[in-house]
Amino acid sequence: VKAMGGGVTLEMVEAHDVRVSSTQGDIRWMGALLPQSRLRLDSHEGDIEVRIPAESDVALSLSAPPGQITSAHPGVTIPTLEGAAMPVQKLRLKVGQGAGATVEVSTFRGRVTLGEP
Repeated sequence: VKAMGGGVTLEMVEAHDVRVSSTQGDIRWMGALLPQSRLRLDSHEGDIEVRIPAESDVALSLSAPPGQITSAHPGVTIPTLEGAAMPVQKLRLKVGQGAGATVEVSTFRGRVTLGEP
């Protein structure tokens, strides 16, 4: 799915390979992920919200401006930034064992928020 000037919301989608990109809009994913599936969410100037169940088994790769990655998900704790300013904050985290689905999230000028549905 590609959006040029608007946001995209996906709820309860069942697919093995999903890619969503937006130039100037927010992206929102809500729901479970199939085992061994891949979800890629990219926004140049928008926020990205990922809401997955607490019992998920997911490997996360997150990229956003420093300090713009937050989590209200019980299985994900965001480490505190320390040291010199970085142009981009990149994190690799796990929910569960991290052996199930893969989620890649990237925003150049937005926030990344993790939570539950």
